[in-house]
Amino acid sequence: YYAPVRDIGALMAAEDNEEKLLRSVALKNARSILRARQRAERELIDAKEALERKPAELVHSLAMMRATLESTTDGILVTDAHGAVTDFNQNYIAMWRVPTEIIETKDHRQLLEITSRQFKDPEKFLSRIEDIYAFSPPETFDLLELADGRLLERFSRIQFIDQRDVGRVWSFRDITERKRAEEELRQQRQWFEVTLSSIGDAVITTDIEGKVTFLNPMAEMMTGWKTAEASGQPLEKVFNIINEDTGKPAKNPVDIVLRDGIVVGLANHIALIGKDGTERSIEDSAAPIRDATGTISGAVMVFHDVTQRRRVEKALKE
Repeated sequence: YYAPVRDIGALMAAEDNEEKLLRSVALKNARSILRARQRAERELIDAKEALERKPAELVHSLAMMRATLESTTDGILVTDAHGAVTDFNQNYIAMWRVPTEIIETKDHRQLLEITSRQFKDPEKFLSRIEDIYAFSPPETFDLLELADGRLLERFSRIQFIDQRDVGRVWSFRDITERKRAEEELRQQRQWFEVTLSSIGDAVITTDIEGKVTFLNPMAEMMTGWKTAEASGQPLEKVFNIINEDTGKPAKNPVDIVLRDGIVVGLANHIALIGKDGTERSIEDSAAPIRDATGTISGAVMVFHDVTQRRRVEKALKE
């Protein structure tokens, strides 16, 4: 009589436990679904906010690019992968003197036909552009000599987005004045070297770091160093001087010249030791070399052989 009652109670307890377990599982599932939904909603909100920021960021980027194009002193032209002009700055217009109606066509090849007229050899200019379009090198560099005497550097580079060629940026820099200045400087240096080569004193010049840049023939003879092998060497290595009385190394006057910017005379009783060990009594001075702004850019050492005079002085003293 009592056994069935106990079976019913156990059965009810088991059913109750099962129901609790099911409720617990359902609750956990509901919480997981809620969290997943909240994450999805958060991600959607973040994505929406990011999309809303994109136009503003794009406008800002375009404004920065435009400001950069117009602030550079170079002439800039941008073309797409099909040879259509997509952008340019005003320096490009001024540099190439391009009519507005031509640049507005957005046709790079038509633009090239106009600009090629400024060259002594237009065909060579156009042929080079066709090679660039045909072989698509990542970067190019050319020196352009115009019929009016101007000299331009042209540099171009392919632009890639997601590894896809989206066009090429062409930049042009007028280096006419720079080349003219370099040529004048070269001529002045040549005149300087010819002049120094013809004088009787020995001359050595250094850069701001005290490294040898030039020796005239007399300095080459006295030191035993040729300019080619001495260039870039520390002055102390080429201009090896000692005190005649003590035989100890003497202080190099160029150090003082470069530090204080003053003319310095050599101390008394100084001898120069040549590369072959020959000893010569010398005297004279060192002075700073200044550039156009007055800044010290190096030093010049001028000296001469007084060995015979020192011998006479010594003999007279004795």
